Amino acid sequence: MRVELEKARNPRLRLEDVAAIARVRGACREHGTPMGIGCASLEQAREVIQPGDQLLLVGSNDLAIASEARRTVAALGAPLVAPNAP
Repeated sequence: MRVELEKARNPRLRLEDVAAIARVRGACREHGTPMGIGCASLEQAREVIQPGDQLLLVGSNDLAIASEARRTVAALGAPLVAPNAP
């Protein structure tokens, strides 16, 4: 499951997400395949993890880099400017 940046800003899962995860989990169990899932946040991980899951990824490189960049900019006291901004 690919986590989009917008989903990372709002880590609450929609009902469609939960239903899709349940379908994948069921298919994995049916075929004896390990189940794993990627989450944008610890809160999201708590929503989806279930006994029997064998892999849980929390966060991503994109999220870690963006978070550290925000922390660095704040520490420098510099305004955050979008790329190609006038």
